Amino acid sequence: MSDDTPKHWNQGSFGAGVKIGNWNEDMYLKEESMAKFLIKHDGKELGFHKTDALKASATAPAPVGGAAEGTLSFGDAVMLEHRAGAATLGSLPSVHAEAGEGRMLVTGIGMGANDDHQPIVRNVFTIEPFTGDQAIGSPVTFGDKFCLRCDHPTQRGEVLYLGSETQHLQSAASRYSGEQVVNLRASRDEIVGSYGVAWVVDLQDPNFRLEAEGTPIPTNTGVVIKHVLTAKLLSCNFELRKKMVSEFGAEHEVTCGTKMTRAKVEGPENTWIFKN
Repeated sequence: MSDDTPKHWNQGSFGAGVKIGNWNEDMYLKEESMAKFLIKHDGKELGFHKTDALKASATAPAPVGGAAEGTLSFGDAVMLEHRAGAATLGSLPSVHAEAGEGRMLVTGIGMGANDDHQPIVRNVFTIEPFTGDQAIGSPVTFGDKFCLRCDHPTQRGEVLYLGSETQHLQSAASRYSGEQVVNLRASRDEIVGSYGVAWVVDLQDPNFRLEAEGTPIPTNTGVVIKHVLTAKLLSCNFELRKKMVSEFGAEHEVTCGTKMTRAKVEGPENTWIFKN
């Protein structure tokens, strides 16, 4: 019995590897793709160009210094070192995640190749007065409110302020610990009249905090840094197995979260050192 089903003119005439149609189409598409690639390469618009430019800008050397040796003053340029985590507080720019709504994450930056912390654009902060009666050069004392300002790591001439806000149903939580987010923002007046970017320093030893109130804050000495709006402490979560991974490698997550030990004192996650 014969099969009278009509066949296409080329049905069964060619093997599966035979190209039918415009044979030059793939070649034209490859040439167009290569031309676009070369244009982006010449304009330094490729991903590795952006990454190299970002790293060069963010890791450029930055000056540190203070008005008085051994104590913290308004206007000082300092690094916030975390000894237990062998890290410094720093901004986290990225070519993949721009500072949406003027905000940027912060992390605990690991030590350099020489096992020390070099002052760079990412990790140098300026102690800015919180109120108008706090003069530049005057000492910062325990209990004084201040702001932590840093230069934008990629946009020259712009500054960012370290801040946080109370957790609520629509607020974001930190990526790994779920704690209160700490980030950098372009405006200090964004939350509750600047209190979202206000910080105070307490003595590390809770037994002598009342006596230390009003005395100058020493540099190179362990202290705890409290967020004024939420009363939570700045924390470097160095013991978390998961790290913040970016163009700069794996770094510690930084949040606002008070970690208490069995002795009812703040843990090593909350201990910071001002270095100038």
